[in-house]
Amino acid sequence: MRVLAFDGERPLGSLMMYETRRSRTFDVAQIEVLDAYQRRGVATALYEQAAQYAWRTRRYALVSDWRLNEISRSFWEKQVRLGHAQCAVVWTSDNDEDVPAGVCKMYRLRTPPPDSLR
Repeated sequence: MRVLAFDGERPLGSLMMYETRRSRTFDVAQIEVLDAYQRRGVATALYEQAAQYAWRTRRYALVSDWRLNEISRSFWEKQVRLGHAQCAVVWTSDNDEDVPAGVCKMYRLRTPPPDSLR
């Protein structure tokens, strides 16, 4: 499933997610926003649309990918601070990614999702 953001006819960003029936989630696989539009709420709007879709269509939660870059991690950590998300999985000490044990590996938005993630 792909969620798109536009300014008129110009695409600004996209979010790719896939359904995981076993865990009853939609998992974010990738999110991209044009450099000129970063830090302007485009990615947040994409996450909002994706979370609403996941809830409306299946009553599923939206969860992060485990390969989080710095920008994605800051979004999810903000959602935890706002009470919109929680850490779903933490890295263990025996991981192959050289990530310190106890760091959040995957995040999960609460359900039903809030109308705004801002």
